[in-house]
Amino acid sequence: MDKVNEFYDTDQLKHADPVPGSLDALNHLHEMGYGLIIVTARTVVYELNSTVTWLDKHFNGNPVRDSLRQRAY
Repeated sequence: MDKVNEFYDTDQLKHADPVPGSLDALNHLHEMGYGLIIVTARTVVYELNSTVTWLDKHFNGNPVRDSLRQRAY
């Protein structure tokens, strides 16, 4: 677990770019009427806030961002 915690203490996830073409693909699905749901194995304790921040950084102002549903367990 030390290696995992050490990784979470870095800012590597904050600087990751979206997969090329992903925003266009999500926009297309949204325009077709699909509901979009985020599914991730990230931990709530360590990564929920950084995940939301990342989504806001890369998808903010886009209708896809507003349609994404999030549920933390």
